[in-house]
Amino acid sequence: MEADPVMDVSSAAKLYKVGQLIGVLHATAPLR
Repeated sequence: MEADPVMDVSSAAKLYKVGQLIGVLHATAPLR
């Protein structure tokens, strides 16, 4: 059972972007 490197990279990129978005929301939440 081999993992698809393209899927791994895209999913990792999505998790990274979501993580950054959550970080930005948490960072700016107190300013609202």
